Amino acid sequence: MAGTAVNLVAVSDSVIECLRLVSLLNAMGVGALDAPQAEHVLRMTEAGEPDRPHHVADPESVLGLDTDGAVPVRLALARISDRMRGALWMLVLARPGDLGGLRGPAAVNEQALACGAAVIRHDGGAVWFPHPVGPAMQWQLARAERPLPPPTPSEAATALNEQILESARELASLDVVAGSRPADAASVVLGQAYPARNQQLLDKAMLWREACAAGLDAGDALLHSHAQQIRFTHLRRLDALCCEAISAAASWPDMSPARA
Repeated sequence: MAGTAVNLVAVSDSVIECLRLVSLLNAMGVGALDAPQAEHVLRMTEAGEPDRPHHVADPESVLGLDTDGAVPVRLALARISDRMRGALWMLVLARPGDLGGLRGPAAVNEQALACGAAVIRHDGGAVWFPHPVGPAMQWQLARAERPLPPPTPSEAATALNEQILESARELASLDVVAGSRPADAASVVLGQAYPARNQQLLDKAMLWREACAAGLDAGDALLHSHAQQIRFTHLRRLDALCCEAISAAASWPDMSPARA
């Protein structure tokens, strides 16, 4: 089954939760899971028990749920299975200056920036925002414009690999290091709806993003200002391409006829 998280180092809970959700929604979209199976995996705890509370608030009646409060996630997944059969979903990692493909409305963009991650239908119309509350999850639905699609996994992998090589070359020429790369990083098992290359891309991008974060946090007081700026620029550029790769890996499941 799709979508269990492995938390090895600190990472945004919102990103992990959105990765899990988008992988399961896409598994439903390609027919690899039905709604009850997706709910079972989504609610799975680290101990393997399916009792993590997940609720959905739908104040704009995106799925026609109760607009006055939150309902169990099974009702939202059942509505998607019934009304949005075959829909594909994309992961958005929104940061100041880069909305990850979101095109509004303004309230959606603002909430995506506040959350740092969201899950939106490729055709628009529905977006999920994560609000972790202890071990539980509260999701909020909103209406959204059709987003700009993320790059394909192949495009994202090429861009990421090229940037890794370019950054290493440039920093080495200045006798500047990017920072120590962690041995591992938090990731999510995308599951059977995705080809192996998507999982490999996701894991690589998550690892390099942790390395970028560590490098940006550490800094280097021994470097002169020009070298510091070059290091900062390369790490930020690499982090942006990691975000694109994470989105690409999670947003494009296997659409082969065998999964239709």
